[in-house]
Amino acid sequence: MTVTIHAAGHPSARVGIEPVSILRPFTWLWRGAGDLVHCGAASVAHGLLMVLLGWMLLLMLGNHPYFVVAAISGFLLFAPVMTTGHVELSRRRAERDAVGFNESLSPLVNNHGPLLRFGAVLAALTLAWFAASEAMLRTVFAVQAPSIAETYYIGFLDNAHREAIVAYVAAGGLLALVVLAISVVTVPLIVDRHLRAGEAIRASLAAAPADLARESDGKQEVLVYAGVRPGEPLHAGLQAALDEALAKLPIPKVMSYQLEDGTTTVQFVRPAHRLVALHGHAVVPVHALGLEAGTKTFGHRFHCAGEVAIHSADTWVEQLRTEGKVIASFDQRRERIAALLTRAAEERQARVLMPEELLDEVTALVEWPVVYESGFEAEFLDVPAECLVLTMQRNQKYFALTDAQGKLLNRFLLVSHIETADPAAIVAGNARVVRARLADAKFFYDQDR
Repeated sequence: MTVTIHAAGHPSARVGIEPVSILRPFTWLWRGAGDLVHCGAASVAHGLLMVLLGWMLLLMLGNHPYFVVAAISGFLLFAPVMTTGHVELSRRRAERDAVGFNESLSPLVNNHGPLLRFGAVLAALTLAWFAASEAMLRTVFAVQAPSIAETYYIGFLDNAHREAIVAYVAAGGLLALVVLAISVVTVPLIVDRHLRAGEAIRASLAAAPADLARESDGKQEVLVYAGVRPGEPLHAGLQAALDEALAKLPIPKVMSYQLEDGTTTVQFVRPAHRLVALHGHAVVPVHALGLEAGTKTFGHRFHCAGEVAIHSADTWVEQLRTEGKVIASFDQRRERIAALLTRAAEERQARVLMPEELLDEVTALVEWPVVYESGFEAEFLDVPAECLVLTMQRNQKYFALTDAQGKLLNRFLLVSHIETADPAAIVAGNARVVRARLADAKFFYDQDR
């Protein structure tokens, strides 16, 4: 089944819920065993948390054995919420993201409010079952609630209690139907689409078979539910999206640094100094990495005199380009670098070796790309061209040059972050660095020859 929620009448991204066969859970169990092997500590930690919750329930209900059946059932009803960490471990492992206990808590941390409210609804329903079952057994059947032994071993064989036991189980079945109706898609909508608990529950209740339409995605037929939910304030939606985006960044190792107040410690790939969030001319009050959103940011470290005050959401790209000497768009920087490299090579009647991977990597390293030419001694051309090109590309991020016949030249192009009328220092510095690299390559080549 695929669920589409329309925010304020406009469709949002779909949440896909795939229909599965009755044997599919065994596949999930097998994958879960793989998660346990690869993420043992985190998986065991989540398991211990569930054991602790179960132990607390039994401890609290130790003097009320007739509540045990209800407690077990109620505990299982909380499984969608309690297993959110395990699901996140599996997702991260499948996507080859960082896997650990802290990372597995990100869905709970980022959506703790709605999940707690949903859990409170489940708890209220469970307590209602406790009370209704006890009242029914006392008033309708004029019997005490069954003990554990009566429930599991004697009750169904005892004619005096059979009707009471059937009614007791029926009450639990009714509760299970209610909980199933309110939780069909509730947790996925909360975790994946950051809906509020009430909105997610209403969407789950509305997802009845009569409201579902059939569509085909080209491979299989799916059930689609379309509904409308109220809009939410821009700052709330943006804050949730910002938190989710930061949590999903593939950063294998972060650094710790302090903010200007001297006490707040933040962890990120590199220190962040400004946060700008605008809707039109108005600041959207969001926060991230210890920073509050404003209108001021920094431009190029060397070519920008100071702070850049962004006027509106429509002008920030052009302002960063003209005032800050920063090309914000990755695609525009990439196109500029490719054009500069091609033009520089043509001016020298040469061809540039421009692999896509190297072009992407260099694009991510500069904000205001400029291309210069440098070179190395012709004696290094005795080394196989493949070794020289590999050294220049992998170690120095240089773009090698060849002649029209494809023969490697002792010249190369480099992409710099600084635009200057006299690039002699930049050219000489890069030539000195690559000379040492090529000298190592030549030494080992001569030794093996």
